Amino acid sequence: MSNAQRAASAVNTGNVVLDGPENRFESDAFLTGCHVNTVVNDGTGASTTDGCEPLVGFTAGRIAFIDHGNCQFALKSLNAEQAGAGGVIIADNQVSTDPFTWRPAR
Repeated sequence: MSNAQRAASAVNTGNVVLDGPENRFESDAFLTGCHVNTVVNDGTGASTTDGCEPLVGFTAGRIAFIDHGNCQFALKSLNAEQAGAGGVIIADNQVSTDPFTWRPAR
């Protein structure tokens, strides 16, 4: 990027995309090493896939795929971290006409 492009990028928060060949190569190399587990299993509670209890049989280093609801996202993330997750995806598995409307955890 030129100095002018960097200056414009600094004030254009939320709309910056790095789409050069180096970025594509590096992101592909990074994502290739990450594997997503199937939906997590916490073994108990209102749902065994909500991640509200410690995860059972999780393969450390993988990305935890967790269903929305029943407890706070922070607890879901903490349980995934303690199981050795390399990342967390919390799926909005509830029906909605607007997927971008925030709903509190239940």
